[in-house]
Amino acid sequence: MRTHSGIELGALTTTVSEAGEGADLLWIAGGGYFGSAWHEHFVPHFVDRFRNLTFDARGTDGTGCTDALPWSIADMARDASVLLERFATGPATVVGHSMGGAIGLQLALDRPDLIARVLVLASGADTATGWAGDFMRAEIALRRAGVRLSTEFSTVHYAPLLYPADALGDPAAWTRIKASLSDPSFHDNNEDTIESQWQACAEFDVRARMPRLAVPVDFVAFEQDVSAPPELGRSSADLSPLARYHEIPGLGHCSLFGHRPEAVSAALDRILSAEPEQRRGEE
Repeated sequence: MRTHSGIELGALTTTVSEAGEGADLLWIAGGGYFGSAWHEHFVPHFVDRFRNLTFDARGTDGTGCTDALPWSIADMARDASVLLERFATGPATVVGHSMGGAIGLQLALDRPDLIARVLVLASGADTATGWAGDFMRAEIALRRAGVRLSTEFSTVHYAPLLYPADALGDPAAWTRIKASLSDPSFHDNNEDTIESQWQACAEFDVRARMPRLAVPVDFVAFEQDVSAPPELGRSSADLSPLARYHEIPGLGHCSLFGHRPEAVSAALDRILSAEPEQRRGEE
């Protein structure tokens, strides 16, 4: 792993990491997560075939940004496009989770010249309406009212939103999940980014642009996802002939971290390895 600190990507100053050789594969983390969230399970799985790139999105603790708030997903996609222009050697595959999936989809729409394909995990073309939009706006309003969740409350508050019931009911799995949600690297960063990053997600809606999508996009939903219900990915995929829908059974919004990362990496491997006409259906 080669890590570059203090990298300026337009308005964003961030950390960029790279590992492996081959075609470029950019991983974009969700709101409240560092780019390094991909390093333990996902980068090692693909390091033999891809040059893996990660970075911290604007607003993440330790980054700097000269743009005034509020930011949009388009602003964050512009940061990622500068990263690809500087570090990638050709059109890149992008894998984004949650907010990172929205960024990846925006990249596909705004800069198809930089993109080979995008895998959108636990997200879709519209995160501004319905349950997800209302939930995020309520969280943002709470922080703007001066409320900051304690570590103890944050842990039990987010656990059922991010993980399925069978994981929470498994004592060993709950021990791992509790430790990850209680860690300052999650709790502090999540609290610090709700206003800046979640606001962008609460306004994201590119459904009208989907018929003009010019590169392949795979929407990958998790069957037990409360935060981004599978219908979000399914309905998004129906908006473009270049989009495909996949559903991984038994997983929640963040099951790729601390629950069943091996199931997600194996599914991503199958999607990336399949021919286009084989890419629709459940994983």
